[in-house]
Amino acid sequence: MVSIGYTAWPLYNLLVLVRAMETRDIETVTRHVYFDAVRMSPTNQLVADYLRRTGIQISPLAQSMAAAALGIANPVAKKLISPEALSELMALGWPIWGRSMPRPYSNACVLE
Repeated sequence: MVSIGYTAWPLYNLLVLVRAMETRDIETVTRHVYFDAVRMSPTNQLVADYLRRTGIQISPLAQSMAAAALGIANPVAKKLISPEALSELMALGWPIWGRSMPRPYSNACVLE
């Protein structure tokens, strides 16, 4: 019984988040999204990708310290990944300055 609840709870929260995004309910979306973690994700990915491409082997602690050092870019990330930016994206769609740019995954391969 506990395992059913353990599995169902995250799925329920995901359903609430998806419905809120579909109905453009910004308050519900911002309650369910932890923006600090979302901002750190690109930084961590950037460091991991750099290390992978250069072949540098460092400890996970050093990798997290490098990601924290890149936190200098946090004001930029805070502006781009914020409740206000999400609200604008949901209300207006893709930013005007980005309409001439390809959308993410727009050129992705489609399996037939």
